[in-house]
Amino acid sequence: HKVYPNKLIIEIPDTKEIDFVYNGEFYQTKGINTYVTIYQESGNRFVFQITGMYEQEKALIEEEESKLLSHAYFECVPIGEIDQGTFEYGLLNYPMIGDGVYLTSSTDLDIIFNKTDHSVKLGVLPSQNNYNPDISLDGLFTHHTSILGNTSSGKSTTARKLIQSLEQNKGIDKQKLNFLIFDIHDEYDFIKDENIMKTIHIEDIAIDLKSLTIEDWINLVRPSDKVQLWI
Repeated sequence: HKVYPNKLIIEIPDTKEIDFVYNGEFYQTKGINTYVTIYQESGNRFVFQITGMYEQEKALIEEEESKLLSHAYFECVPIGEIDQGTFEYGLLNYPMIGDGVYLTSSTDLDIIFNKTDHSVKLGVLPSQNNYNPDISLDGLFTHHTSILGNTSSGKSTTARKLIQSLEQNKGIDKQKLNFLIFDIHDEYDFIKDENIMKTIHIEDIAIDLKSLTIEDWINLVRPSDKVQLWI
């Protein structure tokens, strides 16, 4: 209905007729965060994500006293493009007004999330009929990875789920996994295989503070020149 560089507007004449069955799978529109796909004649696919919904009345015919009919509109932001079976974030081209919009298939979701044998599952996407997205291990562990979030947002749960998924993945050589985990709350006691885990107790590596000299403390805390030396 409308196309902008940073978003597009999809017109939904009847919200009761947007769910469908494709290749034996039932697809249901869940609204916000749902992925949608726009197909090009060349075979490329534009992938967008629904970020807003609203309703607007339209006249049945172009007369002043015409009856009004409410149509729903979905506002979507661009995610990326599938070209020859490969997904790339961002768009080089944009769809045209009047192009058909479809719910993103499970096959396309596998391409978007780069689903391979060397990937792990971290949860489900409720907006995509509980689809299980995978994270590529090659992409995750070839760079620095940081898990950020507010207090009680699930940072520790995410890290624990990641380690648990690695342990349960039979296609991974566990002997090549090297993690140093400071488990102060016994959150990783689910790892029972002693062949892939070695537990180091704090008593085994703790330093006796009474044995540290003044020089040791200076090297440890590295005080600035303006800090008064304790004697």
